[in-house]
Amino acid sequence: MTTRVKNKINVFHQDNFTCHFSNFPEIFEDPSQKIDLGLYDMFVKNVVIPDMNIDVVAIEYQNTIQWQPISKANSDLPQITIEFKADENLRNYYYLFSYIKKMRYGVDPDSSRSNTIKAIGINTLDNQYKKMARLEFTEALPISVGSLTLMSGDSEEMSFAVSFQYEEFKLAMFDETGAKIYEDWRYK
Repeated sequence: MTTRVKNKINVFHQDNFTCHFSNFPEIFEDPSQKIDLGLYDMFVKNVVIPDMNIDVVAIEYQNTIQWQPISKANSDLPQITIEFKADENLRNYYYLFSYIKKMRYGVDPDSSRSNTIKAIGINTLDNQYKKMARLEFTEALPISVGSLTLMSGDSEEMSFAVSFQYEEFKLAMFDETGAKIYEDWRYK
């Protein structure tokens, strides 16, 4: 006989998240110049977390078909897309634009790990704003920055999308007290 645990069921609200960047790729020649990460952490409008899927192959075994997963670790680097609100001076847009221009015209992104974002962390929060899980995308490389549409007479908030390729996906889950209950650092 199975017993059911009675839980209060609440739905997840899509605005209950935070996003943090561990660093920003080096774009300045002068190492004393630093980019304020608040231009990215505090201006995130939305995040599109990529889907997770597997390929399968049909194998005939004892006159029946069985489906087996195919491992494809890092065969193609997956992508995450983040939409940012543009700050008043468009610095968060121009820094990413400059970075991609630098990669496009001369600096090889594989020549140095300083050209990647070490970790983009997405924390999902419950309805009381306590951390439920942390999704971490490591060694992220910005590969495209979306266009800006400038319009005369329009005073709406401006935003732009950025796509990042990443090497590894990490997941940790937490209980109501904040204690870690699950961790898998091997997703790729």
